[in-house]
Amino acid sequence: MKIDNFFSFLPYGDIWRRDRRLFTQYLSPKTLDRDKDRITEFVRGGLIAGIYQAPQDFRLHIGRCVVSWLI
Repeated sequence: MKIDNFFSFLPYGDIWRRDRRLFTQYLSPKTLDRDKDRITEFVRGGLIAGIYQAPQDFRLHIGRCVVSWLI
């Protein structure tokens, strides 16, 4: 992921609106409060274990965590 792919750096348009909608859908305060326990267990079970086992692959673990959460 490159920083210029984040919706906040995109010019306003269809792609920006799509990405903003997805961001809000998964990361709004309402959603985070509702899913806090599920998110915590997800991170404990996957992300932290991966970083502990192979800390040099930190970026890979973050990417996999984000992608698997969205699936």
